[in-house]
Amino acid sequence: TLLIPRRYETEREEVARLELSTRDGGGQVPETNERPKVVVDMREFNSELPTVLYKKGYDVVAVTLEVGDYVLSPGIAVERKALDDLTQSLQSGRVFKQSEQVIITNTLSAHILG
Repeated sequence: TLLIPRRYETEREEVARLELSTRDGGGQVPETNERPKVVVDMREFNSELPTVLYKKGYDVVAVTLEVGDYVLSPGIAVERKALDDLTQSLQSGRVFKQSEQVIITNTLSAHILG
């Protein structure tokens, strides 16, 4: 169940259709009604980003993640950090332990300041 704070509007915008090459498949662009999916760590729902993603038309799946804050695909995870948290993570060495976890799980990861 997706919990959305009452103070946010929840009306979705139309999902932008990505430009696809018409050279593949005889010039046919496959139609899909499937919305892009983002897996979001439960602890990230204190920020506005999951709600923004939902409003932009993404299906937001809330779970507790062991690696990263957002999973964009089976091999790509994003760790979102505020600048002060990044500084503390570098000083304590936590960011290096997180990077080790990424290597163990064979996941590409990006640290995003936000």
